[in-house]
Amino acid sequence: MEGMGVEFILKPIMKKLYNGQVKANEEEEKRGGSEVPKDVKSKRKDFFSRMRKKDHSNGNSQL
Repeated sequence: MEGMGVEFILKPIMKKLYNGQVKANEEEEKRGGSEVPKDVKSKRKDFFSRMRKKDHSNGNSQL
């Protein structure tokens, strides 16, 4: 159970970062265009979806 501490601390931070990034992306798209290339966005999305799937598989998802 030692490894749980790090995940417990990091997950809420990662969630906030992710939510903030999604909002920033939406606002930037409303303004017309984004400096972030589409492939970078999709890679980021893939990373978070992979993280979520991993969380669900071990039964203690807090995301």
